[in-house]
Amino acid sequence: MSVYALEGTADQMYELGLNASYSVRKVEFQSEAWLKSDEFMTALGADAEGFAQDAENVNDGYPLLAFQMEESLQEAKEAAIEEVNSYKDPADYKGLSKTAIEDVQKSAVEKIELALTKSEVEQLVTAAKLAMDSIPNDANYGLDTTELLAKLEEAKAIEAKGGDLYTDKSWSSLVATIAGVEYLLDSGFGTQEKVDTYVKNLTNNINGLTYKDADYSAVDAAIAKAEALNPDAYKDFSGVTEAVNAVVRGKNITEQAQVDAMAQAIEDAIAALEKKPEGLDKNNLPDGIYSIYVDMIKMNRVDASMSNNAINHTVKLEVINGEYYVTLDFKGITIDNRFGYLSKLSYYDEGYTYTKYGAVEGNLVA
Repeated sequence: MSVYALEGTADQMYELGLNASYSVRKVEFQSEAWLKSDEFMTALGADAEGFAQDAENVNDGYPLLAFQMEESLQEAKEAAIEEVNSYKDPADYKGLSKTAIEDVQKSAVEKIELALTKSEVEQLVTAAKLAMDSIPNDANYGLDTTELLAKLEEAKAIEAKGGDLYTDKSWSSLVATIAGVEYLLDSGFGTQEKVDTYVKNLTNNINGLTYKDADYSAVDAAIAKAEALNPDAYKDFSGVTEAVNAVVRGKNITEQAQVDAMAQAIEDAIAALEKKPEGLDKNNLPDGIYSIYVDMIKMNRVDASMSNNAINHTVKLEVINGEYYVTLDFKGITIDNRFGYLSKLSYYDEGYTYTKYGAVEGNLVA
């Protein structure tokens, strides 16, 4: 077996030879540079398998026995793994940032265990620390919440104004979704899909806000007041009728002013009514507008005519300069499954008389 020694160590080698249990046939003295070079490892031949280059400068650059190198590298790995795992505590983080810290540590440990040199181990530790330093303590780390935050801002601006205008159901849905988003922004959504779902939920809640119905109680009270009046007791009741007919239902709370105006119009029309004077002479009425009740009767002047159902019985009578003008509204009737209106009407001029059998005699005007 060949023995190589450092130049200037002959005395030490002599003593070593005296105490050796094997025979040293030959000692070759070499320089420090040669003993630290690849040339030395080549010179060892088959014996080189038991040695390893001192790449980490553990033995001042001189080759080590292989098992010494392995023990040194394993110790470095164990220390590195401890350093990586203690550098950041995942428990101090939340949501996806906690997961990210755990992933960095797990990946670093796996790579360290496979490292071939201490230098590689040190590089892996440095890289792991840099990676962990770049991770903020954000439960939604790595998720895109830009659109969600913009929609949340819009929703909270609505919430700040209060829900007095909206139905309880639509308002409570919006408020509940806002609370859910704020909770998950703190605790973590977990996935981008869940973030996108809440963007849609907020959008639907905002668009789904429903205004409360307008308050029609004043309108209903005014109509009830009008219906309690006797139109025949007033010169002209048409203003009240028009105001009542002008009422439009289905307005919401933002249109309350319009609804209140409808009620006021009815009240104003009632206040403007003029009662007919008592004890009027129907043949000498003052100029004005009157409401009279009319029936259509047969020639016997007792029984109602079939045409009695074809008219509105409240008739407008207008007196202008002593002249009487009657406005009569017709409505359709059904006889023998046929629907129609009165037509081809005529009347007898002033001065008509009745015969003893009830027939009318006089000048018929078409």
